[in-house]
Parts: sequence; C-alpha cells; structure tokens
Amino acid sequence: MITQTSKRNSGTDPDPLIEDLLLDGENRLIVVVSDFHMGEGFLPHKRRFSRTENFFNDEAFEAFLEHLQFLAVERDRPVTLIINGDFLDFIRIRAVPGDREHRLFRRYIRSLGQDLRDSEPLFHKQEYDFGLGSQELKSTWKLQRIAEGHPRVFRALADFIVNGNQLILVKGNHDLEFYWPRVRREFHKILARHLPSVNGEYRHAVERMKFIRKNVLFVQKAVIIDRTIYIEHGHQYMPITRVEGPPVQNGELTLPPGSILNRYLINAIESMIPFINNINPLSDVFKTLGLKQKLQALRILIRHLPITGKILYRQYRRDGLVLLAEILPHLLAGAYTLLGFVLPLLWDDYAELFFSFTGSIGRFLVRNWFLHLSLIVAAFATAKWLLRFIGRTHHFDIKSALQQAKRKTAPPAHPKQDRFLVLGHIHRPEVHRLEKGWWYVNSGTWAHVISRLHHWIPMKHTMSYVQFEKDRNGVWDFELLQWNENVRRPQKLILLE
Repeated sequence: MITQTSKRNSGTDPDPLIEDLLLDGENRLIVVVSDFHMGEGFLPHKRRFSRTENFFNDEAFEAFLEHLQFLAVERDRPVTLIINGDFLDFIRIRAVPGDREHRLFRRYIRSLGQDLRDSEPLFHKQEYDFGLGSQELKSTWKLQRIAEGHPRVFRALADFIVNGNQLILVKGNHDLEFYWPRVRREFHKILARHLPSVNGEYRHAVERMKFIRKNVLFVQKAVIIDRTIYIEHGHQYMPITRVEGPPVQNGELTLPPGSILNRYLINAIESMIPFINNINPLSDVFKTLGLKQKLQALRILIRHLPITGKILYRQYRRDGLVLLAEILPHLLAGAYTLLGFVLPLLWDDYAELFFSFTGSIGRFLVRNWFLHLSLIVAAFATAKWLLRFIGRTHHFDIKSALQQAKRKTAPPAHPKQDRFLVLGHIHRPEVHRLEKGWWYVNSGTWAHVISRLHHWIPMKHTMSYVQFEKDRNGVWDFELLQWNENVRRPQKLILLE
C-alpha cells in the first residue's frame, strides 16, 4: 500500500512531487541505485561525448534492467526500482539552444500563453558562458537534451515499467529540477513515447501516459518502506550541498553552494580536464594536473572565480564562513611553514627579522627542524579536530541522517528485524552498523570515481546497488551488489573492514 505524506506541489497536478512516500505492506523486491549524473551524453552531430558527461554505462544499465525483469519472474514478485537522487545532472548541461532550437523555444513559450516579443532576449549573456538557468522551461529543455543523449536508458526504463515493475525517483542535489511540474510531465512523456504497448496491447497516447503516471513516482525527500527501510539521497546532511530556504527565488531554483561551484567553476575546468570533479579526495586534484594543465586551470580560476565568489557571497555568506573555517587550518599551516620554517632557513635577512620577533624560542625551533615540523603537524591536526568537534565542517553528517530516519520509522514488530538507513550522494558504497538494530548502507555510484583511498577493490565503475527482499517470516534483509558487465550478472561488492 502506498501512502503519501503531507503536501504535493499541486492538488490537481497529474504528476505530483510526493513529500515522503510510505510503502506499507510491501512485498516487492526493492532495488536502490543512485548517482548516475547523466548529462548530455553522446552528441550525434559531433560523434563524441560531452566533455562534462559522467555516465557511460547506458548499455550496462540496459542489461541490468533486463536482469531485474528476469529476477522478478524468477522470484514471482515485481521489482520497485528506486533511483535515489542525482540520476540526471542538470547542472552539467552547458549547451544553449541553437538558432533553430531558439525559434522553437520561443514558439513553445508563446504556445503556453506567455507574452514574448521578438526583440526580447530569451537568454542572459551569462547563460551562454555557464549554461541555462534553473527556471521551469529552461530546465525542461535540459531534460530533453539529456534524454536525446541517453536514448537507451529511457527505452530500457520504459520496457522495465511495462512489464509490471515500478520506478521511483528521489530528488538529489543535481536533479533539483524535478521540483518543476513541467519537468516531471516531460519525463513521463519521454517514457510514454518509448512505450508502444502496455501488457502486450497497443494503447493510444493518453492511456500510455496514465500507465506511466501510475508506475513512475517522484519523491521530494524520502521513501519509507514498512516503517523499516529509510531511503534518502543524503545531500541535506552536508552543508555545502544542503538546500535551505524557499525552493524557488525570483523564478529560479535555490541552488546549494556546491551546485553553484559546479555551474560556474567546475564545469569550466571539466571542459578542459574531464572527470576532475570525480577525483576523490579533493586534495588529489592538484596532483593529477601537469604543468600545462595547471596554467590552464589557473586561467579558468582567474576568469570564473570572481563571479563564483560573488554569487556565493550574496547567497551563502554563512556557508562561506563554514567553508573558510574548514580550509583555515590548511591556510594557517601553509603560512606558518613558509614564514616560520622555510624562509628563516633560506633567507638570512628574513631570519634576523623573524628572530627579532620570536627571540630564543624561534631560534630553538628553527635549529630543531624535526620538532618544528612535528609541532606544525600537531597544530594542524588539532585545529581540524576542533572544527569537527564543534560541528563547523562540510563532512557527511550520518548522525543527523540517523536521527531523521528514527523520527520517520517505527520500532520493528518482529524481534529479528533490523532497520536500515539507505543513502547515496557521497559516491562511496558503504555498509556498517550505526548502533544496535540499525544498518547504514550507501548505494555508491554508477559514474566514474578516481581514487587511491577507497576501501573496496578499485574498479573504473563500481555500478553498485542495494537489493532488499522480505523473507517468508516478513523480515527484510539486503545485499550490497555490483553489476558486472563482463559477465552480465550481479556479484557481491567486496568491501574490506
């Protein structure tokens, strides 16, 4: 049984955005994936992929959905596929409608009854540099662009749904545009166009849309299954990706600081160095750049950083202070190392000036270089620890996520039943116990991840997902799996303790 809590965007909206989706008495197989970050995809007119594209697993995802349909037949129960945020990446779309599309776009706006003179510009000058804004009509055009670049994904989803399965889309911080009713309606239309028959019988367009609307749901916050499984994307638990305040301001969506950084800065760098936003940890980014690329990146920073900083300062002064607090230990440690250690050793005139301020303590520290470096490292570590202790950090806040899950779930009726917090967002598949009776599971990503530090066996794509199934006693349990495209079947994702 499906229960929708609190509000929808509109009581008459045929494609509602459900605040929290409660699935009670659920007996389907539940499969959770997240973080595809699909952008413009393959560009036929160039016979190349967009440089800001992150998802190249269209064929693998098609095979994965075929496997789920086979599994539904084998287990004699349909599948509910939950795409837990960041399925589409509207932020990465930098394209602007060309001349022909421009005319069609203007005609489309007029067909909606909006007054628009021929001399009135459709796009701001800034949009030609950074991509269209997040207004409703422009977001709808971006969705069409994504669908054109990933036709196999949308065909496979339509085929998956027509065979009796269900699709639920949870909003993430990169597909906030699902807030707009026209975007949700267009998503349904795209799937309906790929749906020539329902249950083996041809249906006309209206019936196809009804079928899609019944089996494809949009969720604003979380999916809660049997008050036991709590599924949310997770961006609200990181200050840099958290959406605060009203969802719309001046006709545009309220974007979090991370999305502003992506739109105005990182997209430009990725146009030069693809996948740089997927390098993890962030400190490894600089190590991957050669000398020539460092100079190019510096030019981009000089050009794009002022406007990025201006927008962030105007909209997110408090978050800017949090970010500054987080990088402050790095800045202070670097300044102290340079001014209090390196320069006194290399520059005699500066050393005399330095010793005149610090006296015998400064001379002692410079002579005992190992002790000096140890103090720098200790001070740096202490500052970072203090920031985390007082909560001034941009790290993922699992404790807040667990508190939210506890508020929206119920104590299990069955003594053997655990409860599950399922998140995405951080692109890192995880499984561990939070406390007695609670498991934390992260579904990972299907996009590129470039890292030396992950604790699972490294691969180019993990293509990980979470599969929940209820046993004969009515107890839910899960597996963290990954799709192996080489053998076209799932396998356990190997995590190390």
